[in-house]
Amino acid sequence: RVATSIQVVSPLSGTGVAASAGAGAAGAASGRAASAAGAAVAEATEGAAGEGTADGAGAENGGGGAAAAAADPASLAELAPARSDGLKGDAHVFLGKIEGQFGVMADIYVTSCTANAQLCKTHGIEGDYLSMVTNRRTKVSIGLKYIDKRWRVYVLDFVKQPSAAASN
Repeated sequence: RVATSIQVVSPLSGTGVAASAGAGAAGAASGRAASAAGAAVAEATEGAAGEGTADGAGAENGGGGAAAAAADPASLAELAPARSDGLKGDAHVFLGKIEGQFGVMADIYVTSCTANAQLCKTHGIEGDYLSMVTNRRTKVSIGLKYIDKRWRVYVLDFVKQPSAAASN
């Protein structure tokens, strides 16, 4: 069983995005675009409260329930297999919610941080990141980022095409 409660960290909103989290970005056009994208990501995760904890560290996610507050190792390579599986589950749940809001997956691919070092450095992620494009041309890129001594699903990019709302 995979937890349906996750926290996805988005640079677009400046905060973790969970069940009822909102986006808040100041500024003119870029602020409105960031706010809209953050709200779209929040929409995709809406209704996620219930099982597990906000950061996906519930017992069913390999977080160990009460021991879930324990810090993750700073290196992904040292992460316990159960916690690694939990993070993969969190990513799958999040991508499933994106599909539910913005169309089914049309393409998905993995990019290594060695291939796009600047983007990874800018966002502070390591390893690889996953990009998914839906049949309505919405694109989301996610990776894992070490925040507050925990590995979390992190949104690097979210682009909702204007035609995504109009077509199916």
